[in-house]
Amino acid sequence: MLQQNRPLNVQNVADALQKHGIKKATIQKVLDALAESGQVSSKEYGKQKVYVARQDQFHIPTPQELLQLKAENEMLKKEYEAEKASLSGLEGGMYGLGYIANYFRQNNKNILLMNTYSSLSRRLLLLSSAQTNFFTF
Repeated sequence: MLQQNRPLNVQNVADALQKHGIKKATIQKVLDALAESGQVSSKEYGKQKVYVARQDQFHIPTPQELLQLKAENEMLKKEYEAEKASLSGLEGGMYGLGYIANYFRQNNKNILLMNTYSSLSRRLLLLSSAQTNFFTF
């Protein structure tokens, strides 16, 4: 509730905590207890209760703090863009290395095929000369 700072009903909280195995009735009791103790505010709309984090517990920044936060945000944006450009360059380099590695693989395959071809050609030449010698009387 504090992280999102928005009104939530019991079903919203139950959906968020479902993976932990917490039942809706338990959530209802805990939210009611928190509302009674003043840690959260609650409002009834018909049959449904809406729970809100108390706003006085949040720090409201001064105008100077807002300017400082904006400047920090701009600096972080510039850092992010620089890192993004650097990453893009690295990805391009990786692509180039992959291309080179693929080229060498293909080159090795070509060399292997050429060696196989030349050995088979020599063998065929030997066999064809042996046949002509065999049938000549």
